[in-house]
Amino acid sequence: MTCEQQPEIPNGFTWKDLTAIQGKIPMPTDWFSKERVDGKVRSYFLTREPITSDSPEGFFTTGLSMYIAPRVNQDFNRPPSEVAKRFVTKQKEMTPVSDYEIKLDGKLVVCRRNFTIGRKFLVGGRIIEPMNVYAEATGNDHTGTLFTMIFESPIEKWPEDKEIGCVMINNRVLSQEI
Repeated sequence: MTCEQQPEIPNGFTWKDLTAIQGKIPMPTDWFSKERVDGKVRSYFLTREPITSDSPEGFFTTGLSMYIAPRVNQDFNRPPSEVAKRFVTKQKEMTPVSDYEIKLDGKLVVCRRNFTIGRKFLVGGRIIEPMNVYAEATGNDHTGTLFTMIFESPIEKWPEDKEIGCVMINNRVLSQEI
């Protein structure tokens, strides 16, 4: 969705303004959020649980991580739309469980897919349980920016959490100029 459009969101959700990137995303009203800037990459974390501070991103079990990387075309020597497509089609850490979707949203090339990580893995000394993921990678070739969004939830909670991730990602609003 572009900034000129704003979809209706279900009861129980509120708009989280992402002022720095001129966007917004729906999130459940009782969830937590955190913003971080590391060099030129801006990150947003929208989570069911409070985010712990024992790592740069913090740890959470269910939620959405969003990363905005400018000048991807210079850093990767390819257009952001191509990086976005590779993100959903050439993923090595996650196993695809759906076909991928690629569509245009104004100047944005939007790529989405569902994945699973069916094994435990270690991050920052913490064991992460198997999870399901709904991911979007969006490239803006006009500005050189790549947006990635990853909604994750434990496999056993996926049936009830999948709809939350779909509402968040499918209704997000991004600027065409960032």
